Amino acid sequence: MTINWWLVARIVCYVLLLIVSIGENSLITAIAVLGLALDIAGYLWERHQRNQRDQSKQQ
Repeated sequence: MTINWWLVARIVCYVLLLIVSIGENSLITAIAVLGLALDIAGYLWERHQRNQRDQSKQQ
């Protein structure tokens, strides 16, 4: 399994943005949380689809 470095970079940026924006700007905090959640959900969905394909190839 290869590492998607673009995904890792985006997640790191969202986490840094979240750390900096907490208590300062609610809109920026909400954007960081939403972006982080969407990236993680996208990763989990892709992994689920990959597992489905792998299982169908084995049968």
